Amino acid sequence: MKLNRVLLQATSIIVALVITLYFSFVKVAYAETQGKITHIIKKIEIKGNQRISTTAIRNSIRVKDGDPYDPQLVSQDVDALWSLGFFDNIGVELEELRDGLKVVFLVTERAVIDEIQFQGNKKFKTKNLKKQIGIKEGDYIKPYLLKLDEDKIKELYIKKCFYRVWVHAESNLIDGKTVVVFNIEEGPKIRIAEIRFTGNKNFNRRKLLKQTESRQKRFPAFIFPGRFEQKKFESDIVKVKEFYMNNGWLDVDAGWDITYSEDNTRMFLNIHVKEGERYYVENLRIHGETLFTEEELKEKLKLKEGGPFFFNAVEKDAYQLRLTYGEQGYIAASVKEKHTFSSEGTKVDVSFNIEEKDRYYIEKIKISGNDKTRDNVIRRQVTFYPGERLDTEKIRD
Repeated sequence: MKLNRVLLQATSIIVALVITLYFSFVKVAYAETQGKITHIIKKIEIKGNQRISTTAIRNSIRVKDGDPYDPQLVSQDVDALWSLGFFDNIGVELEELRDGLKVVFLVTERAVIDEIQFQGNKKFKTKNLKKQIGIKEGDYIKPYLLKLDEDKIKELYIKKCFYRVWVHAESNLIDGKTVVVFNIEEGPKIRIAEIRFTGNKNFNRRKLLKQTESRQKRFPAFIFPGRFEQKKFESDIVKVKEFYMNNGWLDVDAGWDITYSEDNTRMFLNIHVKEGERYYVENLRIHGETLFTEEELKEKLKLKEGGPFFFNAVEKDAYQLRLTYGEQGYIAASVKEKHTFSSEGTKVDVSFNIEEKDRYYIEKIKISGNDKTRDNVIRRQVTFYPGERLDTEKIRD
């Protein structure tokens, strides 16, 4: 009977202890979910680090012994450790002590590169490829840096016309060493064999080729290697469109694609043009002129009534009008252009509004910056004099 009472008391103590611990952990979990800080950090431990010193890790985190436990701050410290770039994995464990919490940062360090190898490279020597990449032996492996180096190797091959090169970096553990291997499939050297145009009804191929910088391979190859540069070719497409627009085809569109020969050594650049309709000037008007007649000013313009609407001519004609007035001393004259499309869609009304303002005269001529040539020598070359009407053409000359 006495033994049973002892067992009963022991069982009661164990149950009470379990219940106490259970409610303690429930209290911690509930406090965290409610954002309430109820525990003090009594100890911080760092585990798993081998090369990175514990001091360096501690200096990177903000939580300290004696601080109230705050999950948000701990999460920020984890982010800070990630930003160092030294770790593959970071975790946090909490352990309840008698008078607070122990926070354990568990880290797994990235592998350090012991050796760098290249496989499949025939065009370039290994030593030249090593100079091209950014990673070095002794560096920590960082996937994004490997990706950058893949791209650098590709760029090197593309400059030599290996447009279908394939590069993939991987890290392997070989004989206890961490080896980064760049696997390369060079593919064939490819040259631009021809630049083709489709849909061009109003301009022949030769005329359109003059608008581009890309060139097909031809003799001599060291001058015309037929090297393909995508950015340059995309710029060529824009130039072809601008050429059409500046000749009146405002709705022009152009796309492109690339095809290859069966042996993948020749590249064909195909530019597909949709010309659309040509636009014409229906009405051309100039307002605000008193120094010249409207017809005199129209003679100086590239745009003509009934003629094509050249997209780039509007700005040039406005500039020409300002020059014309500047030659007569009206250097502050302003010219504002306006063009509107008619309801028919391919007719354009163009107008230039001129504000002549004041005429300017030369008051004094100053010469400065002539360290070697005398003033009188320079003045003999000047074709304008004080008191004359200012002429911008003479000044330009």
